[in-house]
Amino acid sequence: MPVALYLRALAVFDPTPELLAADLLRAAATEAAVARALAAREGVDADTAPGRRSRRPCSAA
Repeated sequence: MPVALYLRALAVFDPTPELLAADLLRAAATEAAVARALAAREGVDADTAPGRRSRRPCSAA
């Protein structure tokens, strides 16, 4: 996605909590999918590989 388009979308999402939350969830899901694909390519388990960042579950407010 071009940076200018991303920044315009962010300007819409930022003042709208529901849209911002959905965008952040989508980004996290994309990051997890990329990590799984790279781990599979390297022959490691993405959930137990050394250096994996731990994630705390989000609490819905």
